[in-house]
Amino acid sequence: MAMKGETNLLPDNVSAPSESLQKFTQKPNRVFAWLSWLLIACHYLTWLKFLPGSFWLDECGTAWIAQGSLSEVPQRTLLLLHAPLFGAIATVAAAIGGINEVALRLPSWIAVGISIYVFSRVADELLEPDTARISLAIFTVWPIVSYSAADARPYSFALAALCGCYLFFLRALRSDQNREYAGFCLCAATLVHLHLLFVYVMVIPIAFLLVFNLPSAGLHRKKWLLSAISVLILLSPLAMHYRVMFTRGSSYSFSPIPAWSSLQSMLLPARPMLFFLISTVLCAGFILRIKLNFSQRD
Repeated sequence: MAMKGETNLLPDNVSAPSESLQKFTQKPNRVFAWLSWLLIACHYLTWLKFLPGSFWLDECGTAWIAQGSLSEVPQRTLLLLHAPLFGAIATVAAAIGGINEVALRLPSWIAVGISIYVFSRVADELLEPDTARISLAIFTVWPIVSYSAADARPYSFALAALCGCYLFFLRALRSDQNREYAGFCLCAATLVHLHLLFVYVMVIPIAFLLVFNLPSAGLHRKKWLLSAISVLILLSPLAMHYRVMFTRGSSYSFSPIPAWSSLQSMLLPARPMLFFLISTVLCAGFILRIKLNFSQRD
């Protein structure tokens, strides 16, 4: 029976949930949290068996960069159009463990572990605890994340920096502390220094600020403008890499540069978008029907 001031949404022939069940569903479940972390750890450890496999084509480029010294990293990464920071990490890893698959892939495995932890902090910022654990489990078993853990390429490092970038971005929006802005700038610059193409990811926070925050009153626009200038200054050493990318980028590919129509068909494929629209309409109709049934019952 519903108490005064509450609405009972259950039919008359269905009893209310017990007190223990209400505590289980309303409070964060420690058993579920520990179990989810255990499953994530087991899945993370299984990636170790893929480290000794043979290099594939792009990983051979990483091995070639790692054969030189740290002073040769800028020139070697410019020739292959790789990010210099990851080239330095690969060179240090090769100096410690030699030029082999395990030595060059182990840093990527460690970087994925860091990205899992940082993503859990991002999920805690946005979601309630149990939902955050579910999202973390989905992130861990995501094919791209699993693949990058055993790949001597910069994707796992860029993923960790990307998660850190969004974590500090959320904290800066909420707390407006200078250290959060500094963390965002550092992670954003590190992200691009690890993978040149990840500069396009910066479109997301910029679009969010322009649409939702900058037009509102009382927002500290000067801090975000200073943050943008700081990131550009930190990215200035990569100017030569981007110059080569835009002037001679087609020479690094087996196929010509795709047209904008190809990019549109890749980002917005017709059949999945149609399925998404139909699913959205059906879900909206289902939710609306439930609300109408409840309103009629009241």
